[in-house]
Amino acid sequence: MRNILIAICCIMTLSIAAGPLADIDRAKITAHLGNSSDRPWTWVFYGDSITQGAAHTHGWRSFQEIFAERLRHELKRPMDRVVNSGNSGQTTRELLSEKQYDWQVRSLKPDVVILMVGMNDIVSGRTPDAFRENLGVLVDRVRGDGAIVVLQTSNTIQKVENPNTDYLKKYLIRYEQLPQYMEIVREVAAKKDTLLVDNFAHWSNQAASPEVLASWLGETIHPGPRGHQEIAIQLLKTLDMYSPQSRCCTLAAGGVKAGTAPVDFQRFKEAVWNIEYSAADGLPGTGWKSDYPAGCLTLADGRLRLDNTSEGRHEYPLISLLDNASLKGVKSPVLAELKLCFVEPQKTIEGKPYRFFWTLSVESEGRIAEVIMQIAPGQTSGTLGNIRLPDTGDREFTLSFAIDVAAGVANVWCDGSPLGRFPIKNLSDKPVRLNFGDGSKTVGGIVELRSLKISTGSR
Repeated sequence: MRNILIAICCIMTLSIAAGPLADIDRAKITAHLGNSSDRPWTWVFYGDSITQGAAHTHGWRSFQEIFAERLRHELKRPMDRVVNSGNSGQTTRELLSEKQYDWQVRSLKPDVVILMVGMNDIVSGRTPDAFRENLGVLVDRVRGDGAIVVLQTSNTIQKVENPNTDYLKKYLIRYEQLPQYMEIVREVAAKKDTLLVDNFAHWSNQAASPEVLASWLGETIHPGPRGHQEIAIQLLKTLDMYSPQSRCCTLAAGGVKAGTAPVDFQRFKEAVWNIEYSAADGLPGTGWKSDYPAGCLTLADGRLRLDNTSEGRHEYPLISLLDNASLKGVKSPVLAELKLCFVEPQKTIEGKPYRFFWTLSVESEGRIAEVIMQIAPGQTSGTLGNIRLPDTGDREFTLSFAIDVAAGVANVWCDGSPLGRFPIKNLSDKPVRLNFGDGSKTVGGIVELRSLKISTGSR
């Protein structure tokens, strides 16, 4: 009897020494990973579109997929199950839905549930207090089902200036209130004593630069390939599963080759341009506005010609290409510089804002990348995502691009200041080309093309 009491006291002492519940949970995970004969576990990821990895990874792995390979292959737990139960647009209210929770979590009998939520609660019409209460109830429910809970804060996001649609206004609301909601996640983690992966703190420190943040995101809110890898690494570190020797933790995400750095703007100052054009060359100058709402600059016989696509061919003078350069088979990166000028930026036709549309399609190493940008006062959109331009008024401004087709990314500057590093989201099968215009017959272009330079690296 005395021996039994001693054993009980030892067990109680060990439990007390183990510390908070979060430390006990981490110790359980470590013990599981270190015991090859332990029964298989089920790990469930539950949350919104960031957890789902929806749309913005561009075919690269999302953070739960990186986690799954680290666990099942590198850490030799092939019988463990990793289930992604993330759903785009979800809030804590949907995650607490009995029907949904029973199907996507409880029926799987998980050993660990990894939660990331809050981005959509901000614009759900409910209060921060409601988010705090729902998140606490969700943690209690998972724990009540016998699973370890791991809470995650979300990534940081880009700010949208002067939003002009309901969709963009919600983006701005998220940007302004996200710090408060992520602090609530920290509060719940502390109160419920759960493991916490603080992605928001990591991104705030390491992606404070707009250019770095843009390279981690797939668009304004959602992480891209690099961002998902950052989230995976923070999760693995929190669970003591990280190793600098791990291929999952060190492989360059998003197709960028290891060691490839963003192109320095200094290269533009040193560039030898293959194609140079200015309004003084006679094409199309100040006359090319609403009179010619769309056009295509095409390459033929080493020369550049503008065809008017809305009114049939309009024969402008041809631009000679230096050394018969081509945009086919070039070496990455391709440099492009456009000097533009907004004219009457506040005017609209049929209630639509004036805008200017351009595409640049380049072939390199057997791939064709097409950069598409729609430029309007204060913002641009297209395959590079929504980025903000400085308030240009009616003055000239210069957009500069370093397009790395092989890596699938583009660095963008405005008047020499970085706007960001963006994944090229569309790989095109269209012929090599340049397009200019306003993209519409009903909206007159208000951006005049003052000069165009392209360096293909093929001289």
